[in-house]
Parts: sequence; structure tokens; C-alpha cells
Amino acid sequence: TAGQQLTNSDAGLYLSTGSPGSIGDRVWYDSDGNGVQANTGEPGIPGVRVNLYDATGKILLQTALTDSSGLYHFNGLPAASYVVEFVKPNASYSFSTPTQ
Repeated sequence: TAGQQLTNSDAGLYLSTGSPGSIGDRVWYDSDGNGVQANTGEPGIPGVRVNLYDATGKILLQTALTDSSGLYHFNGLPAASYVVEFVKPNASYSFSTPTQ
């Protein structure tokens, strides 16, 4: 009503940097070693550790394990540069050559 004072109303503000981003895809068995994911015949590899680092590659931000289909995701990321590291499940695996 007129003349009243309200002294316990807070307003929190923050700078919005846009919608958070995400990084993710699939780790798969590259049966022909050509670095290209085929539509069929190249299944995902579950249980592969994927590490997300800051742009320097020195500060570990998050870790994920691939699911039963070889999929991994890092969600809710602010706009920035990141380094993604894939850890081979054991010494019998080698990385295929990435394609451009």
C-alpha cells in the first residue's frame, strides 16, 4: 500500500553468453581403418573413456564413458575452445587415421 517499503526483494543478474553448447559423437570400430564412419557394419565401442579439457589441454573439466552404442556427450558448455582426448580401452586398439 502507499507509503510501505519493501527491503527484502533481491534481483540476481548474470551476463548471458547465449545457449550452452555441447560436444559429442561416437567412438566406433573402424573395420576398414579408413577413418570414416560407415552406416552399417562398424559398431560403436562401449566403455571408452573420453576426457574434456580446457583449451590448454591441461585442466580436466569432465570425463565421460561411451554408452553401449559408443556414444558420448558433454552438455551445458559455455562458448570456448576445448580439447577432447580419447583413451584406448587397452593396448590392442590403435586409432584410425582421421579424414579431412
